[in-house]
Amino acid sequence: MSTLYPSPLSPRRSAVNVTRTAARLVLVLSAALSGFTGLVGCASDRPEDVPKTAALKAEGDQRVVYAAEQDGTVWVTERGSNDILYSGQVNHGDRLTLDPDAGKLLLNDRVVADKGVGHRDHKVFFLPGPPVPSPSPAAVAAARDVALARPPQVPANAVVKGEGKDRVEYTADADGSVWVVDTDNNSVVYSGYLRRGDTIAIDPKNPKDNQLTVGGRAAMTGDLPNHSRRVFFVPGRDPRLSGDLVPSSATPAAVVVRDVTVDPQGRPAGVPSAADLRAEGSGRTEFIPDRDGTVWVVDASTGRVVYSGRIVRGDALTVDPTAGRLTLNGRPATDTTLASGDRYRVFFRGGL
Repeated sequence: MSTLYPSPLSPRRSAVNVTRTAARLVLVLSAALSGFTGLVGCASDRPEDVPKTAALKAEGDQRVVYAAEQDGTVWVTERGSNDILYSGQVNHGDRLTLDPDAGKLLLNDRVVADKGVGHRDHKVFFLPGPPVPSPSPAAVAAARDVALARPPQVPANAVVKGEGKDRVEYTADADGSVWVVDTDNNSVVYSGYLRRGDTIAIDPKNPKDNQLTVGGRAAMTGDLPNHSRRVFFVPGRDPRLSGDLVPSSATPAAVVVRDVTVDPQGRPAGVPSAADLRAEGSGRTEFIPDRDGTVWVVDASTGRVVYSGRIVRGDALTVDPTAGRLTLNGRPATDTTLASGDRYRVFFRGGL
C-alpha cells in the first residue's frame, strides 16, 4: 500500500505558503515604513532652533493651555511651517494659553503674541532649567547693523536706533554720538552729541525749519526731502574726544583712529592737529561744548576758517548756512556771511 504525499504544488500547500509570505512582507514593509515615518517625524518634529532635549508638552489647533511644572524655557511652534511663534523663560506655575479664537498667545494673562495665532496645529515644547544662552539683543543688533551701508562719517560700530520715511524718534538711554543718514543718497543729514534722556526727532510733516529737532529745539533748517532716513548711535563719551570711533571700512575690532571723518585737506593750517572734529553738515548745526576750550568753524568747500574763538562749557554755537549766520548764544559771532549749500565743520580743543 503506497503512501500519498501532498504535491508541492498542491492548491492547499500553495495557499499556505502565499499566506505566510504575504504576512512576512507585510511585517517587513510595516517595520520599514514605521522606521521611515519615524525618521521623517524626527526631521520635521521641531524647528532647528528648538533644542532636541526640549519635550513636547501640548499640541493642537484649538485652545491649548500649558502650566510649567518647573522653571525653564518654552517654545510655541507652528507645525506646518515650523515657525517659532514665541519663546521665552517661564517659572514654575506659569500658564501659557494659546487662544486661536481670540488670536492671542498669553503668558499669565499677558499677551505675548497676537500675530499668526489661528486655528493651525501648534506645539508647545519645554526645557527645564535656566534659559538657553543666547546673544543679547544689543549684540544681535550690532552684528546686524555692521553690514548696513553708511557714509564714511558714520563709524562701523554705530547701531541703528530708528528708521523710516515719516516720523522717527529716538531718546538716548546713555550719552553718545548720533548721526541721521539719508538712505536714498547715503549722506549725513545731521550729526551731533546726545546726553542721556535727550530726544532726537525727525518729522517731515512739521513746518519748515522744525523738521529735525534735538531736545525740542530745531537742529537744522529747510525742508527734508521725501527720503528714508536712519538714526545711528554710539553710546559712551563723545568718541571724537575719547578716540573710540571705528572707521566704517573696518570691523569693530579694528585699530582705533581719531578724526576718521576728516581727510588730510579738511583741516586748514590754522586749525591745530589736537583739535577734534565735533560737527559737520550743510544744514543748521549746533555745537555745545562739555568743557571750556577753543572752537574753529571751517568752510569744508574752500578750506577757509570762517570763525575761531574761545568758548566755555554750555555755550551754544550755531552754524546756519541757509540763513547765512553763525551765532554764539544767539548773538552774531562773525560778520562773515555763510554760503548756503556749503558744508561746514566745527573743530574743538579743550583747555587753554
